[in-house]
Amino acid sequence: MDVRPGRDEELSRLFEAHYADTVRLGFYLTGSWAVGEDLAQEAFVRLWRRWGRLHDHHAALGYLRTTVVNLSRSALRRRLLELRHQRIIGEEGHDIDPVARLDVARALAALLARKRACVTWSTCRWRRPPRSSAFRPAA
Repeated sequence: MDVRPGRDEELSRLFEAHYADTVRLGFYLTGSWAVGEDLAQEAFVRLWRRWGRLHDHHAALGYLRTTVVNLSRSALRRRLLELRHQRIIGEEGHDIDPVARLDVARALAALLARKRACVTWSTCRWRRPPRSSAFRPAA
């Protein structure tokens, strides 16, 4: 680990100048501000750990961006794996495509709250409630 006195000051300046852009990159890649913040923080931690091994300290910004991109790929792969393992059966009796489900969720998240409520309400309005013995009329 590099213990040069200027390391912390350089990283601090880099953090102040580029943290918001790094979070924004994480958001654009994942669609979630919370995940974007996590990715940016993890990227800065990894840069801090590897600071002494960087050949050119001016390449630190490129290292940060590359780290965020790689971490976002891992996060998305993990999320898709979770979606694939969930057993979601549609009304037609077949599995819903997890990638399509994620696309719909992202599209809904991009809408304003009122529009999202309208789309969700109009979609739910036409769906039939689940059939169970509790909802069947008495014979």
